[in-house]
Amino acid sequence: MSNACERIDQTDRDVSQITSEVGSLRLQTDKIVQIKGHFQRTLAWLARLRERWLIVIDNADTDTISGNLKELALGTWKRDTRGHFIITTRREPLAVAETFHIDKNNCNYLETLSEEEGVQFMIKRTEMSDECSIGSISKLVNELGGLPLALEQAAAHIKCLQCSFKHYLAKFEKKRLKYNKEHKSSV
Repeated sequence: MSNACERIDQTDRDVSQITSEVGSLRLQTDKIVQIKGHFQRTLAWLARLRERWLIVIDNADTDTISGNLKELALGTWKRDTRGHFIITTRREPLAVAETFHIDKNNCNYLETLSEEEGVQFMIKRTEMSDECSIGSISKLVNELGGLPLALEQAAAHIKCLQCSFKHYLAKFEKKRLKYNKEHKSSV
């Protein structure tokens, strides 16, 4: 009798867990449908715009593209629109051309900047030429891998906030450590 009661209790727990999981799955499905609806309305809005627009898809480094990204970049919705895309990636132009079904000649391959080029770029872009900052600028250029877009974003931030290169570098390193710690714990 005890075994029968235990099996009934276990069955009740199993049914309860399944019911909870189905309810959670239903909520997730509803959320996906809601997001898909927002996405489709956004595409329809972009298609109706008569003004010129630009979308930047940054860091598209994976070998495959997701359904929404594929619809955004390759979908028929953008016929006769006045919009354009810029896709940034570290992948080779041929791989990008194959993934996004575009002519390789439409890919602009940008080399990374050398340390010296990066330092000169940062000084020119920020209009800050403090000789004491050269070490911090060099380190920042190296930390950002000489990537032109990353350097542009850092320079714009520094110029806008009127902060020193040393201050920006310290904040950057602190945020990167925090990000790496959070990312490592989620893996």
